[in-house]
Amino acid sequence: MSETLLITVMLFESDGKAQLCQPAFIKTSGRTPIGKLMSTYCRWLGQPETVLMFSLSNGRRLAEGTVTPQELGLSNGGMLHARLAEGIELSNLPAGLSFLDVDDSELAALADLLSVGR
Repeated sequence: MSETLLITVMLFESDGKAQLCQPAFIKTSGRTPIGKLMSTYCRWLGQPETVLMFSLSNGRRLAEGTVTPQELGLSNGGMLHARLAEGIELSNLPAGLSFLDVDDSELAALADLLSVGR
């Protein structure tokens, strides 16, 4: 069984300078594909995956969603940055800290079926 991780995701404007909302803390396992984590975050924001670009805190862009947090060297408390694509503006952003569970298969499956948006 893989270690359970809590990964922090911070949302920034497209230029990467201004933080747009409080972070989301996402519970996942070290073996879950990072793409599932990115999808969970986009679903939580009520946005399609095409409006956000993800990177590690060191700036390395995450284009491949099949790698795992373990393969990326992310440990418990690791951080991802999400940036809006150029020209995208979001309204009704979540206020306060949020905790999400990417591995809760019942909720993830239901959200996928319903394409839950805000």
